[in-house]
Amino acid sequence: MQNQLNKVAVFKLNHDGTAGVLIKTLMNADFDVPTTVARFGRWLYLPNARFGPTPTHDTTYTAVRVRR
Repeated sequence: MQNQLNKVAVFKLNHDGTAGVLIKTLMNADFDVPTTVARFGRWLYLPNARFGPTPTHDTTYTAVRVRR
């Protein structure tokens, strides 16, 4: 996660997980400081932190779905 940049760096790791190669960088106009990522099938889900607005009881939060 490059959350402040609204980007996700995708790496292919070796078998041991000790080294990797950058494959691509994902960006999406709906990212608003994504904080973590979860994989489900061929999709990645990224919840937005929304650090900009002051939270109220009516503040909405979203998760963005992107193809892995």
